[in-house]
Amino acid sequence: MIPERVGVDILMATYNGERFLEAQLASLESQTHEQWRLIVRDDGSTDATNEILGAFAARNPARVVRIRDERGRLGAGGSFATLLGVSTAEYGCFCDQDDVWRPDKIEMLLQVALAHAGAGRPLLVHSDLEVVDKDMRTMAASFWRHQFIRPERCLWSQLLVQNVVTGCACLFNASLRRGALPVPSDAIMHDWWLALVAASSGGTICCVPDPLVRYRQHGANDTGAKKWDLAYMLRHAPEFFRRDAFRIKFRAYQRQAAVLARHPYEEIPGSVRDLLLAFSDLSRLSYADRVRFLWRHRVLKTGVLRNVALLARI
Repeated sequence: MIPERVGVDILMATYNGERFLEAQLASLESQTHEQWRLIVRDDGSTDATNEILGAFAARNPARVVRIRDERGRLGAGGSFATLLGVSTAEYGCFCDQDDVWRPDKIEMLLQVALAHAGAGRPLLVHSDLEVVDKDMRTMAASFWRHQFIRPERCLWSQLLVQNVVTGCACLFNASLRRGALPVPSDAIMHDWWLALVAASSGGTICCVPDPLVRYRQHGANDTGAKKWDLAYMLRHAPEFFRRDAFRIKFRAYQRQAAVLARHPYEEIPGSVRDLLLAFSDLSRLSYADRVRFLWRHRVLKTGVLRNVALLARI
């Protein structure tokens, strides 16, 4: 049983979301854990998104906070970083505008979080997702199987090159939120940054195999759920073996590691910071030494196919 006093801030970033937003808001109202507050920032919508949010706030005046600022378009990552800085609850969740949550999503994630909470350490809990199309028809019962990822086996070093935490399916505690702030501009995405801070500081990351989010795919998603398998790799073979395009992406991984190495969170040990800096400076080494570094420190992705592509282009 979860004490009703345990508060959760739901952090939602919106942008031209009128098509799907009402379904997501209805799923928030249906949550079995009722001690939640919605903090929402709109990124400059020109459709009816703000009217829908206004109607929802009128129905729930005590539990909706709308962030209005003059910062202009920040994108999803920038909006979620801003929302993190506003949150004050004991726990927080990221919320996308186009998904639908299972009614017990917050309750189930909180149960796991409370079972693993201890000594104020950073904590992140995340679940599997059901992949659905724009009309909520099931495309894949498990996002993890669809992507061929095993988050429960993820080493912290793997997070340097592959994010296995989906923001809309996670819950984090206040200790992790405080440790992650300020979110730097070189953080690739807000969920990836939180996972890296939790893992590198000796925090706890828990996986819940239940699909607690209906993850809608509609062609305009900021990320999306591409099925990773041999057929996908063969279709995209020319892209996989283009070193120039990959190295642009890899340099982003390195910049993210470099800012984490210099992040003010004191719980990140010196040995981890040294490894982060070495990874961020990997490009100066020969190809053979780069491969040896990744292999020795297990800076690898999930599955053989991903690692073939990684090591071929590094």
